[in-house]
Amino acid sequence: MLSAGEETALVAAAKQWVLDNYPYRRTVLTQIAAQELGIAPDRIAMIMGDTSVVPYDSSTSASRSTVFMGNALMKACGDIKLQIRRMASEMFQVAEDTIALEGGQVRLPGRDLSYAELLKAWSDRRAAK
Repeated sequence: MLSAGEETALVAAAKQWVLDNYPYRRTVLTQIAAQELGIAPDRIAMIMGDTSVVPYDSSTSASRSTVFMGNALMKACGDIKLQIRRMASEMFQVAEDTIALEGGQVRLPGRDLSYAELLKAWSDRRAAK
């Protein structure tokens, strides 16, 4: 999830590890999200296993969770990028294939916006309707 008010992406995962004997998991998932979204890892916030935010899921105690969650995260980031392109296309009346997403920026013909700027403009536009 990307926030309209901040330059941060939130990754919320239901999985919680019984024995966090693989402390690199958070780092790996943060790096995957950062790479897929084209933003710095320090702009990724990670919430894991908090059932007040995500649905309950059983624990995982094997390294396969990195593969399963990493692939799910890559797919979610791809969906976010598709939604960003669609929003920008609709707002600025340009074809989706002319929009590039690089370094946390939405690059349109003749104009660049950060993800946060686009999301704020989108939110403001929807609130005005």
